[in-house]
Amino acid sequence: MPGARGVRARIVAVLGAAAVAAGSVAFGGLTGSAGAAEANLVRNAGFESGLGGWTCSAGSG
Repeated sequence: MPGARGVRARIVAVLGAAAVAAGSVAFGGLTGSAGAAEANLVRNAGFESGLGGWTCSAGSG
């Protein structure tokens, strides 16, 4: 028969696991929630076309 410490340890472990699972669901999982359907708001944002569409001002680059 488990003692009071064993029962408390199991309860704490179960509650901890439940809190982690609830937080994971509430905040979109551990990997984030960015989707492929989000619009790209900047032209040539990944610099696939070199620096096309970008300018430098006041000696900044």
